[in-house]
Amino acid sequence: MVQKYELSLYDYWRIIKRRKFIILFTFSVVIISTWIFTNMQVPVYQASTTLRIDTSTAMRSMMPQALGWDMFSALNTEVKMIKSAVVAERTARKLGLVQDNMSLLAKQSVIQSIQGKITADRVGDSDFISISATSSDPKETAQLCNATAEVYIEKGTEDKSQNITKLREYIELQLKDAEQKLKQSEDNLRYFSEKRYKIIAPNLFN
Repeated sequence: MVQKYELSLYDYWRIIKRRKFIILFTFSVVIISTWIFTNMQVPVYQASTTLRIDTSTAMRSMMPQALGWDMFSALNTEVKMIKSAVVAERTARKLGLVQDNMSLLAKQSVIQSIQGKITADRVGDSDFISISATSSDPKETAQLCNATAEVYIEKGTEDKSQNITKLREYIELQLKDAEQKLKQSEDNLRYFSEKRYKIIAPNLFN
């Protein structure tokens, strides 16, 4: 018959005293490894800003391509624009990271690097968009975030101006077309009236 033996606190203490060097060595290795690993990690900083999108101007109102437009698709388009290579290149130029005398490969490398550090997402179901930048340099992080937001706003102003110009040209074209159609209708009406008068008029004198 096998007898069960339960370890007491004294037994645990004896085991610890007997294995104290192994325990201390293991503990020391864990502490030192953790310290080395922590110091080897590069800190990552994040900066973010939030913009409110005017969805009424985001839509190309009254233009034929505006058919099927809605607020959500417009906001998603703006998010893609913020993360696009176009905005990234203009941000790089604003920060002096891209010069005209640089090679195409070097420019693309800088642009792709900025795209990898910038993220943009809608804030819930609202018309706000959050722009975030991450980098190992806190100064660079803040500059990237602010410059991207400024470039996006500048580009939005330019696009709005272009859309207004296109809208005006479209309306002028439609008005010109309507005037031509109206003139053509008036000419047709005059022609048929004169023709009808020539047919009826001889009978009046018989």
